[in-house]
Amino acid sequence: MTTRAAADLRNLAEAAQQRLDAGDGASALRLFSQMLQQDIAQAQAFFGAGQALELMGDDTGAAASWRHALTLDPELAAAHGALAGLAARRREWVGVREEAELALA
Repeated sequence: MTTRAAADLRNLAEAAQQRLDAGDGASALRLFSQMLQQDIAQAQAFFGAGQALELMGDDTGAAASWRHALTLDPELAAAHGALAGLAARRREWVGVREEAELALA
């Protein structure tokens, strides 16, 4: 990856995070999608897309995105934490425990 491409990804990540912080899941998702078009192996982009989908009310899509992020980076604690939070909202206590333990490992 060139220096310019890496800088473009960082800029997209920062802009996407700003959209998430502002509560604009749709705009954030578009930016994370642009990141993935440049580099499909970006675990952080899949994690962020999951956050955007969750913000938009798509818990199933969010969970799928977080799980995919974990296939790219099995130690991405934030994705395990997000899955634990989702399991808690669903009152799936075994899932909470499993994901929380992985997040803290």
